[in-house]
Amino acid sequence: MLIVLMAIVIGAIMARSPITGGLARADKASVDKQAAKRGLPLPDDLRPVITDRLVRREKTLQAWSAAGIILGSLSIVVVPLFYGWHTGDIFYVPLILGGFGIGSILGRLRLVRRGVPSLPGRSQVTRSVRPTVTDYVTTGEVICFFLVPVSIVLNVAGMWIFLGLLPYIPGEFNGRYGLVTAVNIVLLLLWALMPSAARKFVATPQYAGNDFELAWDDAERTSILRALGDGAVGMTAISAVFTQGVVGELILHPMSVPARRI
Repeated sequence: MLIVLMAIVIGAIMARSPITGGLARADKASVDKQAAKRGLPLPDDLRPVITDRLVRREKTLQAWSAAGIILGSLSIVVVPLFYGWHTGDIFYVPLILGGFGIGSILGRLRLVRRGVPSLPGRSQVTRSVRPTVTDYVTTGEVICFFLVPVSIVLNVAGMWIFLGLLPYIPGEFNGRYGLVTAVNIVLLLLWALMPSAARKFVATPQYAGNDFELAWDDAERTSILRALGDGAVGMTAISAVFTQGVVGELILHPMSVPARRI
């Protein structure tokens, strides 16, 4: 099961790499497809720098996602050492997917903090109105973003309410719910970093030599901010997988072991 799960996650990384397909080199046709998708022309003088930006963004996400997968895989070995219980197949899914998701989120934060690189010798763009995050993403996307912590808190609260209704908890489940709560706290802390990071990202100066270059800069900023928002929404899935996974395991358990405190 672990091998199959790893193959699925690696396939997901490849599928999210439309420019390189997960390989080292960019495909010219894929770059042209991205330009058509954005509705922007791609002059020959801009092609190298735009291609470099697209590839760099993909490679950053690939690297951080792979690091997350490694972290999730290591946790399968490390967690039993601290808690004295074996994760088992049912925990492979949340640990691997959780590591993959958290790695992807950190990669998106890295993109926002790094900003969009500009060509040397370009003049700074002066706008009559200072841009904000909502100039690059829709109001609906912003609303979804701010509903993320609500969803995470509800997941954790629901888990603990369910546990409180049980007459006892099998002793072998000791520590699992504290660990799941800690994972959700980490997700909330990562989410808390995102709003200020997005505002600082939008406030960074733009440099462009012509309107085409400025349009591509705006498009890249939009892509990065949307990737950040997608990562935030993905946190709700990670939270749900962990909380519902452990609750589901408890529901299916025969509860034949005497209870101990959580």
